[in-house]
Amino acid sequence: MKIIIVEDEIRIREGIIKLINRLDKDYIVIGEADNGQEGLELITRLRPDLIISDIKMPLMDGMEMLQELVSRGIKHKTILLSAYSEFAYAQHAIKLGVKEYLLKPISVGDFEQSLSNIESELREEKISHFEYTKAVGSLESILYNILLSSMQVNEEVSTYLYQNCQLDIEGEFGLIVFYLGGKYDEDKFKVRNMLDKKLNEKHNTRYCIFELPKKNALVVVLFNFINVQQIERWAQNTLLLDMCQLTRRGTVCGWIVFQSLAKMKESLDMLQNELHWAIVLGEDVMISYPKITHVKTAAFQYPISIESRMKSALCKFDYEELKIIYNEFFAYCKKDLYLPSAIKEAFTRLSWSIMSTIREIDYHIYENLKQQEILESISNAIVWDELKDALWKLLENVEKTTRTKQEATSLVVIKAKSLIDEFYKDGITLEEIAVKLKITPEYLGTLFHKELGISFSIYIKNYRMQKAKEMLIGTELKLYEIADLLGYNDSKYFARVFKEETGQSPAEYRKLNK
Repeated sequence: MKIIIVEDEIRIREGIIKLINRLDKDYIVIGEADNGQEGLELITRLRPDLIISDIKMPLMDGMEMLQELVSRGIKHKTILLSAYSEFAYAQHAIKLGVKEYLLKPISVGDFEQSLSNIESELREEKISHFEYTKAVGSLESILYNILLSSMQVNEEVSTYLYQNCQLDIEGEFGLIVFYLGGKYDEDKFKVRNMLDKKLNEKHNTRYCIFELPKKNALVVVLFNFINVQQIERWAQNTLLLDMCQLTRRGTVCGWIVFQSLAKMKESLDMLQNELHWAIVLGEDVMISYPKITHVKTAAFQYPISIESRMKSALCKFDYEELKIIYNEFFAYCKKDLYLPSAIKEAFTRLSWSIMSTIREIDYHIYENLKQQEILESISNAIVWDELKDALWKLLENVEKTTRTKQEATSLVVIKAKSLIDEFYKDGITLEEIAVKLKITPEYLGTLFHKELGISFSIYIKNYRMQKAKEMLIGTELKLYEIADLLGYNDSKYFARVFKEETGQSPAEYRKLNK
């Protein structure tokens, strides 16, 4: 896998290169740049398999560079490096097709997983391209290859289709997408059989049905029909209705008409981008393009107050309260008819906020959140339940990891941690806890280090700093009030200790994470 790194901080750039060289000998860094402009020139010239890019850089930032690559039609895989404060950039990255983005400072495990994900995607694309292009000849295989952009609609193809299939490539075509979601593998055969039966009964219309497993959808291409309005009404009143009865659940269906076979892939992409209207319109509705673009919607205002309450509940690991807040958020998003993109952005922002807060509270829990999978699920969601499931999955992962951590700790350490929680602001010592637990300080210190990997003194210092972070994120308390609650008599001394541990003043930390 050929890689180009675009990062303006030389120390970070060199660290990434060393890490890549250590992870896999087949990962080759073919170029590096310290700004987006230089990166754009390198990428255009060298065409790497993967770009690893920072967001904020001089001359041209990472988002501008990616936007320019898209406008030039240069296909690429990207790992984007960002911080929570750069949420708006990450949100834009989702729209540009970036699937891998890592919060700074990056962890080795997250980075290795992202590289592995990219490598798997590249491998699958090569296999898919080979399998779908090796058999060209039939009408179905030609249309399928055009649909996958692996065949150009040139004069030779046009002549072949006209002479052998009586198909005018400049004629009018209709395209219907049936989104089956997570039930794709279970339903695709019976749905395809039903479509074949119904379409065969429709005289004076020719068709081909294609399976798109990566999109969990079936696509019907219609041609040689007489009246496009009649076909659209028939698809809505017959095919969609029969689909709902067959699957016994809501169905998402999209419709588009296009002129010229060369526009088939472009038309499918446009329609796919509009299917998420099912999030706000509900299922069992045919989403017809371009009619859907004229739907009037209300302006969506992101609920900052809900996010703030979410952060406070996370700091307390109050899962019952979190579930209540979740349902309030869902209800808020359903109050009016909003743009589906606005709803997805709200889900992404709230998820990003949850993960960033968890990272500050407990990095071990954060490492187990499967953040890429969750954010990608939101980005790719077509129906409302897929959005809700992604957010619930995030909460379940947090709760599950918390429970696993607790179960892996002995009763003695659990009791010691409970005493620390109760008396940390009074400056409780290892000896005092050992007396309360009726064990020797030496034994308690050894057990602490064995199970938690750090000494008692470091643990209690880290504990107080963690409590400080929770209060800075989850409350509006003044600095001197937080210092007092942590057992510091001098708020300036507390601020100095906090900066030594985190590299930021309490005020800077609160501003960045609040």
